[in-house]
Amino acid sequence: MKSLKAIKFATKHTITFFLSIYISYVVGKRVDKFLGKYNLPKPIHNILFIIFGIIYTILIAYILKPI
Repeated sequence: MKSLKAIKFATKHTITFFLSIYISYVVGKRVDKFLGKYNLPKPIHNILFIIFGIIYTILIAYILKPI
């Protein structure tokens, strides 16, 4: 029974991990397109991209927590 529980646990976390990577990729593309509209200098664009990335990562972690 312990091995079945371990397999279930690992599968759940693997699915959550890959799902969060995919969502981060999609969100990253959207944020990049959104920031691209404003024609910002590259350093400011990168800083805003990191800030948006952190915010979305926290939101994704909060949403995926029950899975």
